[in-house]
Amino acid sequence: MGLSCGPRGSLPWSHALKTLTLAVCLGVCILRASAQGAGAEVIDAAVGETATIPAPVTVKTFSFSWYRGTAVAASQLICTYFVSSPEQVNGPQYTGRESGRPDGALQIRDLRTNYTGNYTVNVIVSGASPVEATRQLRVSELVTKPTVKYVSSQLVENRGPVEITCDTPSVPVTIFWSFNGSQTLPGNIILSPDNRTLTISNVSRGDSGIYQCTALNPVSNSTSDPQTLTVAYGPENVKITPPGSQLLQVGNKLSLSCTAQSVPEVQYQWFLNDTNLNRPGNTYTVEKVSSQNYGNYTCVAHNTYTSLSANTSVFITVNGTDPSSGGSPDLSGGAIAGIVIGVLAVIIVVCVLVYIFVIKKPASGHPPEGSTTDAASSKNAASTNPKVNGTAEDIQYSSVNFMPKGSTPLKPISNENTVYSEVRRS
Repeated sequence: MGLSCGPRGSLPWSHALKTLTLAVCLGVCILRASAQGAGAEVIDAAVGETATIPAPVTVKTFSFSWYRGTAVAASQLICTYFVSSPEQVNGPQYTGRESGRPDGALQIRDLRTNYTGNYTVNVIVSGASPVEATRQLRVSELVTKPTVKYVSSQLVENRGPVEITCDTPSVPVTIFWSFNGSQTLPGNIILSPDNRTLTISNVSRGDSGIYQCTALNPVSNSTSDPQTLTVAYGPENVKITPPGSQLLQVGNKLSLSCTAQSVPEVQYQWFLNDTNLNRPGNTYTVEKVSSQNYGNYTCVAHNTYTSLSANTSVFITVNGTDPSSGGSPDLSGGAIAGIVIGVLAVIIVVCVLVYIFVIKKPASGHPPEGSTTDAASSKNAASTNPKVNGTAEDIQYSSVNFMPKGSTPLKPISNENTVYSEVRRS
């Protein structure tokens, strides 16, 4: 059964052997066992758990006395456990959570961090010198899950350092970092003395990836959620497909596509001979090209995050005649008919003028006043005009009037306005 120690109660033992044993235990409080090891064994336990601190294994053990600290002193006594009884006598350092075991171990229930420290056991062996040993108990809290955080105004390549922190309230802990699942970190990374802060001296695209940190103490560990770090760069390596100059025939299809290496994705714009085509997107298509599609095509890639742009160009040559160059495909039927009629009218007028002024020779004089256009008048005019060469029967006069179809008939032309032509028969 458990017994109180100190002034709270007297020893119930009447047997002289037990009295002697207690005196021996108190007497050896000022002694050190020569068998004490050079280093104390460490026992780790978590807050709220039960720790078991072992004693040295011996034979014919009479009692085990446990002390708080490294000194075997009466003021530091926790309890003494008598193996043969079995009975426990508690000392000044007893808190109600400690208990001895038959194998000499000391158990401490419902641990708190203030139980961390050294514990010394003094073993009384029948017929032998006492054995003393010191153990170290470390009580740690369970690690709180850490969080990876980074703060930067711009995560742009070659624009300064970036700091990444592993945030956890748990102390003390050891911090380990991983990058894309490996504990091998990029070469331009600097760690703080406590490993809680990771600094990338000059961030580059190679630093993009998944970062995690693990907080570890002797009794537990916890790993953060993955945090993805993205470094913006570009655009670069802008390419148009198909590359190089192209030769197309009128009516062929033109299809161009543009690509660029960039994070984040770029915005594309197309230009023809330095004129913006207002066609966003990485493709440009013309189903049927014409001569207007001839020229230098430029693809401009712009990264809004880095504020950088890059471009490339190809030259497109278009051969052949546009179907609309003759004009007829673009004209209505009425317009075409009007053009044809106009052309025919011009041809008729030209033929008449050629006939009058080139094929026929004009008369040397005017017909006599009062002559008419009928055959009889012609004969009279021929007989009365002495200047006309040839006989009267060889000469005829006629008047030529052009009257368009559907027009109002003209009034008869007076003799003064009549034009005469000389007609000869060969």
